[in-house]
Amino acid sequence: LKEQFTIVDKVEGIYDYAYYSPVKDKNDKTKYPVVVWLHGNSSGDYPGHQLDNCNIALWSSEEYQSRFEGTGGAYLFLPRYPTSNLLAIAWEGATSLPKKTIDAFVKANIDTIDTNKIYIGGYSMGGKMTLRMAANYPDYFAAAFPLSTVYAPSDRELNDLIDMPLWFFWCKNDDYASLNPITVRGNWQYLM
Repeated sequence: LKEQFTIVDKVEGIYDYAYYSPVKDKNDKTKYPVVVWLHGNSSGDYPGHQLDNCNIALWSSEEYQSRFEGTGGAYLFLPRYPTSNLLAIAWEGATSLPKKTIDAFVKANIDTIDTNKIYIGGYSMGGKMTLRMAANYPDYFAAAFPLSTVYAPSDRELNDLIDMPLWFFWCKNDDYASLNPITVRGNWQYLM
């Protein structure tokens, strides 16, 4: 399934990325949703690493693609933040560069993208950035799904997320991103 993705590694002014296109042929004018997937901290060593270090490629399977009602598919967009020894800056800085990267992809595929159905998700460090991006651009994303994130958003960020459909994922047996009162239960209780 990874072979269905295109890796774009020579871009200027934005992150490199990988993507899957559901477009059937050059005459296909269907407006497809976009799922933006933000990788964890250990998945940015080289272009395409965000595909090698998790199972997001499964989302390009016929079974998963068929679940996108109305279109029978969705774009999968995976920007890559290059791994750095300065872990504090990976996916954690300003949200403007990831947003610029997403905007460039949407613009390049505008004829076949439904701009009302741009979803964002990610795991671990990408889960944190999912919450930050969704809070900073609540009118841009249709929904967000952070997975195993260790992050306690500010009250301002949570307020910006209140009206957005969210699907939080955590595992009670996860030693790193556990179900704790600060990053999970506190967020959930505040939003409810």
